[in-house]
Amino acid sequence: MSVFLASILGCTTVIHVFLASLGFSRTRANPGTRAFAWLCLCCAVYAGGYIGEILSPDLETLLRFTRIQYLGLAFIPACIFIMVIEFDGRWNKSRARALFFLPSVITFLLVLFIDRHALFYVSPSMVRVEGLSILRTAKGPWYFVQLAYLYLSFVFGLWLFVSAWSKGSHAKRVQARYLVAGGLMPLIGNFLYLYVGTPYGLDIAPVTLAGTAILFAFGFLRHGAFDLAPLARDAVFDQMRDAIVVVDEKDRLVDFNRSARTIIPGLYDKVAILGVPAGAVLADYPELAAAFSDDLAKDFFLTLPDGSARQFQARLSRLEDLHKRHRGRVLTLVDMTERAALEARLKELAQVDELTGLLNRRHFMELARTELERARRYNRPFGVALMDLNGFKHINDTWGHAAGDEALRLVSRLCKDSLRACDFVGRYGGDEFAFAFPECDEGLAEAAAEKLARVVSAATLTLGGQLVFLSASIGTAGGTGAACPDLEDMLAAADAMMYRKKKAGRKDG
Repeated sequence: MSVFLASILGCTTVIHVFLASLGFSRTRANPGTRAFAWLCLCCAVYAGGYIGEILSPDLETLLRFTRIQYLGLAFIPACIFIMVIEFDGRWNKSRARALFFLPSVITFLLVLFIDRHALFYVSPSMVRVEGLSILRTAKGPWYFVQLAYLYLSFVFGLWLFVSAWSKGSHAKRVQARYLVAGGLMPLIGNFLYLYVGTPYGLDIAPVTLAGTAILFAFGFLRHGAFDLAPLARDAVFDQMRDAIVVVDEKDRLVDFNRSARTIIPGLYDKVAILGVPAGAVLADYPELAAAFSDDLAKDFFLTLPDGSARQFQARLSRLEDLHKRHRGRVLTLVDMTERAALEARLKELAQVDELTGLLNRRHFMELARTELERARRYNRPFGVALMDLNGFKHINDTWGHAAGDEALRLVSRLCKDSLRACDFVGRYGGDEFAFAFPECDEGLAEAAAEKLARVVSAATLTLGGQLVFLSASIGTAGGTGAACPDLEDMLAAADAMMYRKKKAGRKDG
């Protein structure tokens, strides 16, 4: 019997040592596995010490191996606490983590000097049963503190593992199944040992802990429970501004982040809707349902629960496992509202004069060239005009540049209101304005220009309590079809006419 039991415990010790070395080998790439590795090492010391205990020839040797056992057993709860918070991620940077080792250190010191007090074991003795040495002792007060601490560590781990199983991502749920099973095994074994009874009163905890370590290894190492701790998941997934919805290979809802829940009220309860076909959950959002069937990024508008309309771009990505097998898809909804507004604003700034709201010179020239080419191609008339405000320098010098800006804005409004729908005007520079008149030859362009001059000359502006009369000089040029000059030549001709009129006006004045 002793040989059989020692063989089982020996295999248990080897399993723990192997898993500990495997965990330590992963710490450089994955620091979270360090706590798991230390847990396995503590379990190995516990199991190895128990081999010595059951094979001890006398009480003194048995107590010596008991001390060795507790070099591992005393620190198992602390390792479990550290391992669990590494998995959860919310407290893994807390400096209070060292406090988890305080009860373990006290336990080990009490066991180390077990023959000098009755705080842990009371009157220990040894009995021999079928070649096995069994420790018989009453329990001191700190023994129950250590036992409660051990139970608390496993219960705490089970609580977080069950929470990850019920509310976490698909990957976390797969990991948590192994972790929950592993966490239950030592609790059941310890309960049987203390309250039900085991053959010869043997402690089966070292064997159950081997099963725990194996299941934990599947969760922590094979399925990468520490690859992305929930804190990192919160930063990378739940706290992303982009909304993310994940479905499996059968288009059933697998996961979604906080942003998706905010913009899609149907994603209200993960427990209730995970595993439900995405089409059923998104039935009230046909744009989203359609996005799952289109691999191309596309934009659409979505009305949010607060009533605001936002522009989103849907991007669909395929999920594959290590064997390139299809496992699902990820729909990412990128809020493009601010970006679209910024792009529109930048486009406007590139085309519009900020002060007057008219076309700026560059955009005016682009549109005018397009119209001129159309007139030449289809043998249609086209005319232009240049207008310059009279006395504008006097307004700036007398009442300041703010008054000059006000005069420019007034003239801009008057000109825009006086043009046909097909005409357009731009600020050419300073107090100069350029006009384009599609379907107008030189004569019609001149008539339109005279109308503009009359409108401006009829305008007044109150500056510093004084009524100021505005006026403008305007020159025109034009042609028909192939006879139309180049745009620069037409504007130069209009500019020359404008200055002749301005000079004549000064003489007349």
